[in-house]
Amino acid sequence: MHEFSTAKGILDTILAVAKEHGAKRVAEVNLEIGPLTTLNPEQLEFSFHALSEDTMAKNAKLNISYS
Repeated sequence: MHEFSTAKGILDTILAVAKEHGAKRVAEVNLEIGPLTTLNPEQLEFSFHALSEDTMAKNAKLNISYS
């Protein structure tokens, strides 16, 4: 399930950028995914929310769009 490792990488980047900008909370995340990724959006969303549980991105709204 490469969605889990992809979600981990996305979350790590989000948290690093949020920290750089002095954020206390991440409320919403917008992802644009290309057609060749073969990512399952439901699995990606589940993985993201599971991984973000104890972070400043907990309960963040995840918007996934495909280009």
